[in-house]
Amino acid sequence: GTIATSTTLSITKNHTSVSNASAVVNGDLSSAHDCSNHRKVAIYGSTTDTSNNIEIHVSSDGSTYYKYGHLSLFPASDGSFSASFESPFTHIKLKYLGTATVTAIVSGMD
Repeated sequence: GTIATSTTLSITKNHTSVSNASAVVNGDLSSAHDCSNHRKVAIYGSTTDTSNNIEIHVSSDGSTYYKYGHLSLFPASDGSFSASFESPFTHIKLKYLGTATVTAIVSGMD
């Protein structure tokens, strides 16, 4: 016999440059990325500060942000960093814990 199948798969991706060659100091926050329609997010970029980590802060309303558990970005010796994870929240910002020039991108897919 013959079995007929049909599959339609649509994946939407988008990204935001939350810091674009930005000069930052300890405590600065990046701009926000709206990830309300994402199941997964990825953060990647580079920094001139390889001594301090970068915290991930999340929000469910786009105005109140909280540090995302124990997850932080730890730059490699060349300054590059990246992470990916599930996204049960609506917005993400990065908090910089040192003085640097940073480029950071947040991407998401549904």
